[in-house]
Order: sequence, then C-alpha cells, then structure tokens
Amino acid sequence: MVKSVTVPNISATEPDWSREQLRRWWNPSRQLLKSIRKYQKWQEKGGFVSRFLDRVNVLQHRFSSVVSGAEIPLNCNIGGGLLLTHPNGVVIHPDASIGPNCLIFQSWGNEYDYTSSWHPNAILNDCGDGDFNTFVRKVIRKRPGYVTEFYGWYTQPGVRFIGKQETLVDDLIYVLRQINIKFDEERLKSFQPKHVSKSPNKPIVWDEELKIEVERLEYASLIRYGYPTPYSNK
Repeated sequence: MVKSVTVPNISATEPDWSREQLRRWWNPSRQLLKSIRKYQKWQEKGGFVSRFLDRVNVLQHRFSSVVSGAEIPLNCNIGGGLLLTHPNGVVIHPDASIGPNCLIFQSWGNEYDYTSSWHPNAILNDCGDGDFNTFVRKVIRKRPGYVTEFYGWYTQPGVRFIGKQETLVDDLIYVLRQINIKFDEERLKSFQPKHVSKSPNKPIVWDEELKIEVERLEYASLIRYGYPTPYSNK
C-alpha cells in the first residue's frame, strides 16, 4: 500500500527554532549554535551578570568550534533554524547575514557516526577499482541509479532551485536577484577561483555501451538538474 506523504514547506521568513534544538548532549553543531545564541542574548541584556555569562559562552564557543571544526564568529547575523549537518570546514564571515531556516553543507556526512561508514558514499566502499569503467560497473550492479538516489536525499520537495558547481557564480547571482538582495555583480564576477585542485584533469574514457546504460539509469537526475540527455536534440 502506498501512503501519501506531505512534506511541510520550509519558511523563508519565519525561523523554525526546533531545527536547532539539542537532540542529545554530544551534538557539536547545535552546541556551537547554542553558544552563539546565548552569547548574543546576554550581549543585548548587558550588566555584570551578562559579562560573566559572556565569558562562559565564549569558552563554550571555543570548545564547540574546535570539536565541530567550524569557524562561525560569535557576532554573526544568523537567522533562526540554521542546520549544519556536517559542520567540519564551514567558515562564515563575521559580516555575513544568513536568513532563517538555512541549511549549510561543507560536505555530506553523518554526525552520529565518525567510523569508516560516516559518509553516505560508504555504501560503495567495496566498489573501488583503479579502472574507471570497472568501478562504474560495480556501482550500477550494487546500486542502479545511485547518483539519482544520492542527490535525492538532499534535494527533497520544497527545494526550488539547485545551483551547479560548473556555473556557481551565475547561479549565485540568480539566487541573490530572486530574493532581492543588493550586491555588486561585477565585483562578484571579478573574484578568482580559490582552492582549485592542482592535480591535472585526466579525461574520462567511457566504454560506450556502459555510458548509454548509465545515462538510462540516471535519466531522472539529468532531467531534474538540467543536464543534457541523449535525447536532448531529438
């Protein structure tokens, strides 16, 4: 029997504070946000007690920053309901302004498991191979349509726009325009790429039959994320 599931819309204006609530004590990302919220709360109140509690919150913030591996200043302007599912490596500028109910990824992970299976792709751990085509064959044998499955975990109903790494700047400009944020478009375009891999890009040599099979299995993703398909020009 198929059940209808209604996914609630995520508000772009009203913060959902339950997203930041601690599920248990060892929850680094939420502990980090908690220290920031408390620091800002007591900063607004002022007074002797506030100065004392500020010091406590600063210590908590330092500890949580080290544990989570994130760099989020205490004076950041962060809307409520922020989710940091894998905070390691997240860096936010002190002048940044983040709206409510945002979800920030540095990379994907499972905050409950830091063993060899911590990453969603760990289900492919036994598919490794030095030959590209052999690797892909192992993947589609174990998880046909894996790319469609994988990105479907993160682009659930309610996600209205998905940017691409290949067109990152243009996609960011599009989003900023859609939400009516003022910015210097020319300055944004003038920034040079950072942290680009120095490893030479080796062209992928596909087995033609395998490529056709992968395109068939991943057709849903190619359509959803705006990539050309074998049938685009037909």
